[in-house]
Amino acid sequence: MIALVTGGLVKEIADREWDREWPDPPHQAYGGRWPGSPEGGWPEKLTVGLPGDLVHTVRAACWSTSKEGIGQLDRWHERHPGARPHCRTRPGCTVQALAEYTRLASTVITPGVIWRAAFARGIHTAETRHQTHAAILISAQATAPRQRSATSRPGLTTEMSRRA
Repeated sequence: MIALVTGGLVKEIADREWDREWPDPPHQAYGGRWPGSPEGGWPEKLTVGLPGDLVHTVRAACWSTSKEGIGQLDRWHERHPGARPHCRTRPGCTVQALAEYTRLASTVITPGVIWRAAFARGIHTAETRHQTHAAILISAQATAPRQRSATSRPGLTTEMSRRA
């Protein structure tokens, strides 16, 4: 899992052209929910030990590229102190205020977005490799009709196809 997510993270960083030096983010970038974070998340937690330099790059890049949006969200909260964007029935959550919050939040790239993208890339890479290697492996180990290999099980039929 570590290798898959790390590989996905390296690709995500490269595709975003974030593989460079970034200014150190403030301490707020390392704890709690980020401004503009969507409510909710994955139903289960996934813990993966990632290289510290990649984690730092993601947090620094997210903060640097989202700095303006984070500042605007801070000012939004100052103008709407009682509003809770994720609890729409609370006072201070007018339709206009929520629309502005949603617009501002869309300008913030949170580390969670990057972690989920890295996980998805890693899984996609693993599926692609598995399909390719499995198709090659099975064709290389094909047996003649009614001939059983040491690993075959009676009553089990497997059909593999290679996706384009």
